[in-house]
Amino acid sequence: AVVSTQSKQWYQRRVSSGINAEYMQDSMFATYCFLTRCFSRELEEFINRFKRKYGHPDLILILSALWDINRWGPDGIPNYIKNCRKFLNLIKNTSPPSTTQLIWLTSPPISVDVWGGFLVKGMEFTKRSMRFNVMEGNLMVAQTAAAFGFDVVDLHYWMTHQIHKRMPDGIHWTQDAVRLQLNIILTHSVSPGSCLSLAGGSARNRP
Repeated sequence: AVVSTQSKQWYQRRVSSGINAEYMQDSMFATYCFLTRCFSRELEEFINRFKRKYGHPDLILILSALWDINRWGPDGIPNYIKNCRKFLNLIKNTSPPSTTQLIWLTSPPISVDVWGGFLVKGMEFTKRSMRFNVMEGNLMVAQTAAAFGFDVVDLHYWMTHQIHKRMPDGIHWTQDAVRLQLNIILTHSVSPGSCLSLAGGSARNRP
């Protein structure tokens, strides 16, 4: 389902699958949800449907900050704090840590001057404070996720050193930068103690 990209009700799902050429018995299945806040009833229903159909996911990656904080009015920040806890509670109470690994990704740094579909008319006055709100939001979710026992990958830190690879809109990143982010995330996801392994995908026996 897709709604206008300028709408804060925007929601989209994508599915991708593939086969490991060397280990043909091991398949890869990935589902992407593009959201405008880190917790909603739609997201909860999606996760529950996924589990009923496929079982517990091996890995959940979440990155949500810019829209949560800046597009939901004066209550955006306090609701972001509440929704962060709601999402983490949902995963903690429904997915055992031995089954599912969750990694919260902090939001990469945005520019002083951002523009594009995200910034609708009437929000221009917020541009100068957005990057500070994102930094504060990153700190909050990192500490909260860690307190819940989940992993955090600080993309804000890593991408601070790659500002020259940020797109002109001040928000998105070039292909090289995205590949770097993916490398950092995948390296962390297969680190010792994680639910995944380098050779065979899942470290657990799957039916």
